[in-house]
Amino acid sequence: MENNITGITKLCGIEQLDSLITLPALKPFDIKVCEFLGAVSDILIKDKECKKYPDIITFAFFCRKKNIEFIKKSYAEHIKLRLGQGLCFHIAPSNVPINFAYSLISAFLAGNASVVKVSSKEFAQTDLIIRALEKVSEQQEFKYLLDYLTIIKYNSENIEATKYLSKICDVRIIWGGDNTIKTIRQCALSPRAFDITFADRYSLAVFEASAILNLENYENFYNDTYLYDQNACTAPHLIYWLGDSETVALAKQNFWSEFHKYVISKYHLEPVLVIDKYMNICTTAIELNNISVAPTEDNFIIRINLSKLDKNIEKYHSLGGSFLEYSSNSLTDLIPIITKKYQTISYIGNIAPELSNILIENGVKGIDRIVPIGKTTDFSFTWDGTDLILGLSRIIAINN
Repeated sequence: MENNITGITKLCGIEQLDSLITLPALKPFDIKVCEFLGAVSDILIKDKECKKYPDIITFAFFCRKKNIEFIKKSYAEHIKLRLGQGLCFHIAPSNVPINFAYSLISAFLAGNASVVKVSSKEFAQTDLIIRALEKVSEQQEFKYLLDYLTIIKYNSENIEATKYLSKICDVRIIWGGDNTIKTIRQCALSPRAFDITFADRYSLAVFEASAILNLENYENFYNDTYLYDQNACTAPHLIYWLGDSETVALAKQNFWSEFHKYVISKYHLEPVLVIDKYMNICTTAIELNNISVAPTEDNFIIRINLSKLDKNIEKYHSLGGSFLEYSSNSLTDLIPIITKKYQTISYIGNIAPELSNILIENGVKGIDRIVPIGKTTDFSFTWDGTDLILGLSRIIAINN
């Protein structure tokens, strides 16, 4: 059937896509798979060109042998009678260049072969990681594993390619948002295959005002927001200030003044984002009551102050450094607005236990992660509430 499909460019992996279905499933955390990823990590860390891209270095450290072995031990009691599901078809997003690689190794470590459709955009990260995969596979002991790591590119309008890959896969992993999921789901899966989807999400940060007064590191918040133009689903758009009004006012003044200095020293603001920010201000002003825009000397940081939290507040966001702000001396105002749309709460201060407690006690249906500022983009095999290692492998039950 593959012979009838045109427009697919193979970047890495198996020669004939039809052959993907013949690859045997592997055990989760297969020894050779772990060694392969460790070798990839070594190449990426030593590559001078990779050092230009912090997300590649972060990925390389995630794949290092010591970290993979640590993660493997945490799954030791869960993977004894498991094998990979078979073939995973990944549709990677276009907003985070490195995402395809994390999706790929999740399936690989769970015991699967993969075919990954990467973004049509040109990303140096894609090329550098593929180069490392191919370099490691030149070693005879790892040569067969490259077939499990097929990476392709084709136009999203090529529906025949998507239909074909959806038909032969055992799991379809869709990143990229609500519209992408809706479109891809029009392509039928085989009866036993299933989807794992990562829809549009919204994230926020909680700043304990008293902790902000002692803050010296602004790089962490910058990396969580500006590194991907505030485009990642983990990037906070709402800042929830916690504390009394006097402390909050002082903390805001200190934080935004110092953070502005950091941003202008590092960030290149695209003109299109300036327009996007302005349009968001106008929309917010028209549709919400009692808002105010904080004075600013330029367009690097836009802050919209809210007098209350509307239930659809996540609708009012833009990219490239645009923040909604709300202040309270209690976390309870968060509860009514949190829906399934909400993914990550990042925080500054000693408030993680209180945050988790209030979410669980109130049975909220959103929020899958609570992490310190600077850790929002850190990848974990539990993502959006789904354990990818267990979800991408199957258990063989033995009844005596």
